[in-house]
Amino acid sequence: MYAKTLLHLKDLDNSSIDIEASILASTDGLVISTTLPFETAADNIGAICAGAFLLGHHTSKECVVGMLEQVSIKCKEKSIVITHAGEELILAVIIKPYTDYEQLNFNLKQSIEKIATVIG
Repeated sequence: MYAKTLLHLKDLDNSSIDIEASILASTDGLVISTTLPFETAADNIGAICAGAFLLGHHTSKECVVGMLEQVSIKCKEKSIVITHAGEELILAVIIKPYTDYEQLNFNLKQSIEKIATVIG
């Protein structure tokens, strides 16, 4: 499973020059696969992304604004977008600041559909 999901993440990264890395994790932060550089603490990032997504979920629920689709963390140099990728999965990507979000969301949707065929 790891090899197949990693292949889909690499395809996602290659789908746009704006995507620098991606990580697939469970909603409790367990990393399934990642294209983050080796020197990056992927386990920590998986847990932090899961926490950020959970916080976004609780916020959307309390504010009664509908089901959470995405959490976006915009930073000066890069941004992080965390997307629901199934019942208990999240997909996070590190992107450049000028990324076209419409194209990004299209690429994320395609990748999530491919991952779903592997995970089931």
